Amino acid sequence: MREDIMYMITYPNGTLVMNTQKYYRRDCVRYWLDGTNLTWKQMYKKGFRCKKVKVTFEIID
Repeated sequence: MREDIMYMITYPNGTLVMNTQKYYRRDCVRYWLDGTNLTWKQMYKKGFRCKKVKVTFEIID
């Protein structure tokens, strides 16, 4: 089992956006906005945030 600190995007209501976990905050924002016409500043004004989370990886056989 391994624990890591990562970053994830959250919706304005506080729930996590799945598959946005990255090791660096800048990558979290960059890859999530890839393909959109919006900037991070515009998404931030709408209530989206990039939060630090603790992720536990466990191998399941």
